[in-house]
Amino acid sequence: MNLDTRAWHTLAQALSWIFHPFVISVPTLWYSAYAMTHDAVGAAQWTAFFFLIVILPAIVFIARRVRSGAYTDVDVSVRQQRFGIYFFGGGCFILGLVLYILLGAPRILIACLLAAVVALAMGTLVTTRTKASAHAGVTAGCAAVLFFVSVPLGVFVSLAALTVGWARIHLRQHTPVQVILGWVIALVSVAIVFPFLLPLPFG
Repeated sequence: MNLDTRAWHTLAQALSWIFHPFVISVPTLWYSAYAMTHDAVGAAQWTAFFFLIVILPAIVFIARRVRSGAYTDVDVSVRQQRFGIYFFGGGCFILGLVLYILLGAPRILIACLLAAVVALAMGTLVTTRTKASAHAGVTAGCAAVLFFVSVPLGVFVSLAALTVGWARIHLRQHTPVQVILGWVIALVSVAIVFPFLLPLPFG
């Protein structure tokens, strides 16, 4: 691997970590809640709640599966291994969604979790035949959500979704079709859910 190739590889890896689904979803939720409520502390509390109910359990689940040998890597690269994290993650999202509704979370956060549940259901169906890029999909989904609160941020994260798609292809984690599937699943999920809960962008 020559110097230029290593540089591109390093950039692709960095993009994959910076815009990892567990990373990009946190500031997206916080800013979305803040834009709706103008309460930075409250938005942080709702986001921390999401981290504890959804992200942290998923991290622990994947780490334990990798340690036991059930998963080959933390990206869960093998298609057949993805059903476990989809079902586990889906359960966490449904629990978070129910608690958000019961506790009176901002409507945009409820919409985010509901869209995630729809996306996971679609992703599970796709996984019976091929993989969809979660990195590309979650970043695209975050971009779509952010368009409801800040067009400039939505544009920025949309560009990030494109670069993440390139990164996943460059690292040979996904094919172009799998990256496109990730984008489509995320955008369709947001398009299905958000117009009913948030009829018009408000920022």
